[in-house]
Amino acid sequence: MIKKMVYALLSGIFILIFLSSCKGPETLIVHYHRYDHQYENWSLWTWLDDKKVEIHPLGSDQFGQVYQINIGEFPESGNINILPKYKDWQDKDDPNRTWIKSMPKEIWILEKNDEIYTSVPSVNPAVQRAFLDGEKLITVILTHNIRKSELDALQPTILLNDKRSVSGISVLFEDDSVESRIISINLDQPVSIEDFPANVELNGFKRKNIEFRYILDDPEYISDAPLGVFPENDKTGFSVYSPG
Repeated sequence: MIKKMVYALLSGIFILIFLSSCKGPETLIVHYHRYDHQYENWSLWTWLDDKKVEIHPLGSDQFGQVYQINIGEFPESGNINILPKYKDWQDKDDPNRTWIKSMPKEIWILEKNDEIYTSVPSVNPAVQRAFLDGEKLITVILTHNIRKSELDALQPTILLNDKRSVSGISVLFEDDSVESRIISINLDQPVSIEDFPANVELNGFKRKNIEFRYILDDPEYISDAPLGVFPENDKTGFSVYSPG
């Protein structure tokens, strides 16, 4: 046990020393965190215009996997796009991230998160995404797996824009799994898009805003009204499509 602790400590020190020696005006250091801590065969797919480069990890630190990008390999104009990929595209970690060249040259990225962090972000349990899928149904994606026996302890609450709160009467997995990161919350009363913006709160997880998803498939929100520009007397009306 002591040998393992010493080895881990020395490995971390080596990475820190190596990164310090690698930093330069043409070097971008990327720290990547996966909540399941499974990093084998994950690389970074990077591109700018027609230039595409796959980046393999240098090693790891306490945050996660560490990668080094040679900025000089890319065109001078534009920003570098980054997408973690698994093996030969058997999986990928959407969405794309974009490093803007005015940013610091050491950054941190999180699984399923498009934000570029310029300092070490929290990796504590949080709601990753939440969707309004029906007037009494919220689907939530968590950063960390939970077990079925832990569902009741979540005690979900939906906070609406008028300060009202709606409680969840049941929390379920989408399938028969013993543990999962995806849960369905059935509400004790209906909500509508007029109640938004809204947030979901779960015990032990950082809150998150709720996005519209399958609720927009309801006929109430579907229209065959024509799209376009409609001049009328001294004013002009615009009818446009707005995806959810």
